[in-house]
Amino acid sequence: MRQPDRQRRRVVLAAVAGVVALGAGGVAALTSGAASPGRATAVPSSSPAAPSAAAPPPAPLVVQNVQATRLYTARGDAFFDTSTLQRDPQELVVTKQVGEQLRPQDAGALLVVLPLAASAPACVQQASLALDVAATIGGPAEVGIYPGAATSLVAGRLPPSGEADVAAILDNRPRGVAEVTGPGPVEVDVTALARTWTAGGPFPSTGREIEPGTPMLLVLRPTGAGPGTWTVTLASPPALTYRSTPGCRA
Repeated sequence: MRQPDRQRRRVVLAAVAGVVALGAGGVAALTSGAASPGRATAVPSSSPAAPSAAAPPPAPLVVQNVQATRLYTARGDAFFDTSTLQRDPQELVVTKQVGEQLRPQDAGALLVVLPLAASAPACVQQASLALDVAATIGGPAEVGIYPGAATSLVAGRLPPSGEADVAAILDNRPRGVAEVTGPGPVEVDVTALARTWTAGGPFPSTGREIEPGTPMLLVLRPTGAGPGTWTVTLASPPALTYRSTPGCRA
């Protein structure tokens, strides 16, 4: 009887050992199965990047809007070698009535006196002339905006030579050009012209200068004497907008 008992005891112990071994293997399998994907998908942590220094905001602009204080119209040949003057016109008109290039007929110009910017020339970031076009005939029209030479008009006096050269210009550069195809607002960049005038010149092509502080005289007239027929009528006097950097001491 003892030998069978020993055999039964060995069988029981062997079965218990197998269960323990199976249990240990199962735990190991679960552990390795959970750990393996974790190792495969783990992402190394990194410290957050230091925030970059914010760029300083752009300096605010001081906007100065000024409207024409005195107006004249001039009519003459297409080259404006001679012209007649009308003070404070009721109609604000720029015209071109030119046939063959070698036989220029006549044209009309608008002369506009405007106050200067309240800033030094180098502090003027931008200057633009606003035209409120009421009506057009013909076209497309190309209206040039030039620095006027008859600077006595800013004080209401005719030029010493009379009315013959009232539409003369100091230089054909710098200038602004308005491409007008119909009624509506037109804004023309005249920054270089405004800076040059405010500084008193010199103007680049002619080298001419004016007294610093002279109110601005602009001549609005056709850009060339070539053939063309059109009329541009404004609803109100032109207005100039200066944008300047505050605190500028240039």
